[in-house]
Amino acid sequence: MDSDALIKLTKAGLLPIITHAWQCLIPDEVYEEVVVRGKREAHPDAEAIERFISRGLERGHARAAPRRLPPTLGPGERSVVALFVQEKADLILTDDRAFLAVLRRLELPHLTPALALVTLAEQGAVPLDQARDYLDRLKPLIRSSAYEAARADLQKLI
Repeated sequence: MDSDALIKLTKAGLLPIITHAWQCLIPDEVYEEVVVRGKREAHPDAEAIERFISRGLERGHARAAPRRLPPTLGPGERSVVALFVQEKADLILTDDRAFLAVLRRLELPHLTPALALVTLAEQGAVPLDQARDYLDRLKPLIRSSAYEAARADLQKLI
């Protein structure tokens, strides 16, 4: 999971649900960016995210990122891919447009926060009425097209 997804999931109140349903890893670089720097800059989400580290959100140390990554990716994204490969993870959670484009090009499995919510509803980890409420909380944080697509996907589950 990258910084973008981590912050959005926290703001929407979804982080505890995702970390309960799935094993979630963040690389040290993401922790540094979101928690350490976030606390230094007084971002309220930093404290909440730090609390989840002891409740299901795991930190991992990523070794070297694959060489085929574009140099335009930042250290957080590079370490997310490295940890994904190293741990043989199932997918990467992100909502960063540039990172999503790279993941598509590299054919790496990924989900946005909105699609993660739909997947949790499909799996029965989140009741449908709650999933719609969480999607509404995500709405101001995500692109309108992502919101509309997730809303339509949730509607199909009825």
